[in-house]
Amino acid sequence: PSLATTVPVIRDGNIEYGLSMVTLPANFATLLREQGLPHEWNAVIVDRNGIIISHNPDAERFVGRPASPKLRGLLSQSDHGWSASQTSDGVQLYSAFARSRLTGWAVAIEAPQAAIDAAVNRSMRIIGGAGAVLLFVAHGTALLLDRRISVPISMLARSAEAIQRGERVEIKTSGVKEISELHSAVLAAGEATREWAAERERAVIEKRLRRLAEVSATLAESIDFEKTLTRLVEFMVPDYADWCSIDLLREGSNICRRVAVRTSRKDKEPIAEEFYRNYAPDLSRPHPILTAIKTGRSDYMLDLDQRWTDQHARNERHQFLLEQMELSGVIVVPLRVQGRVAGALSMFASRYSGRKYTLAEVEFAEEVGRRASIALDNAWLYGEVQR
Repeated sequence: PSLATTVPVIRDGNIEYGLSMVTLPANFATLLREQGLPHEWNAVIVDRNGIIISHNPDAERFVGRPASPKLRGLLSQSDHGWSASQTSDGVQLYSAFARSRLTGWAVAIEAPQAAIDAAVNRSMRIIGGAGAVLLFVAHGTALLLDRRISVPISMLARSAEAIQRGERVEIKTSGVKEISELHSAVLAAGEATREWAAERERAVIEKRLRRLAEVSATLAESIDFEKTLTRLVEFMVPDYADWCSIDLLREGSNICRRVAVRTSRKDKEPIAEEFYRNYAPDLSRPHPILTAIKTGRSDYMLDLDQRWTDQHARNERHQFLLEQMELSGVIVVPLRVQGRVAGALSMFASRYSGRKYTLAEVEFAEEVGRRASIALDNAWLYGEVQR
């Protein structure tokens, strides 16, 4: 048998991988022998499930088996204590145990009453004193177990958290060979993770710069106002949005003109069409684009819930349609013509795609909106010249 300890490394709320340590029970047997207990005493280490992971003597005979029912019963009632018992051969024993609060592992020691009491009269005071001696030894062994095994494992946990943050990991040498070897692996994993994160960030930046260049090229293909906006919506879906719409203000009216609505899923296209035909934004009531239109600044919510849908639904049909979108996030950026807010570009993420918006997507959407505004300016100027 062997013992395994695994520490998860989490990125963006997901477990990316685990750092694992495997050690042999023989290491714990060595730990027990180093305590110098008399040969007629028995010592055992059990895990939090009551399975023996080391036993002195006769480790090969006991490791991997459940601890005695009596010991498991005592551990279920208290983290430490002692008792008097008797073997099947009639040998009277004192037993003491203590459990580590950090790991849940426990150390138990059995010693013959004769060895403890010797020639002293067996009285309750002496029994209590003997129990205290055994309890003290068990506590000391448990503390040593914490220091030799648990503390390095805690260091591994902190190292995993540092790796998650992309920080450099520096770990002190452990007294346990296997943990020291795992420490070295953690250092290598941390360095590899930083290199991977830096490469991934460079790739993301390069991709977004290419996409922004493509946005500019796409918008420059036409100087027709409507075609420019429609091409922009089509460009955003599905790479950057599961749903995308563009709405323009109407002079003297709270009802906007809906230019285009697109979705990433073909089976959702009838819903997109219904939003296009029947649900143009009404700025006299709550709507996702309202804040961006009024302030001229981007507005976003990166973690939507049912309350958002309830707040923006106009009626039962509208609420049903919103629920079919399965929204998880929304980004709205204003569009300007001649420096004035003329409308809004709205991007939506849906739970069914697994897309999660972050501030990086907000910055990207803002740059898209800025370039779209330049293209709209050009289209507007062209229209003025034609008149």
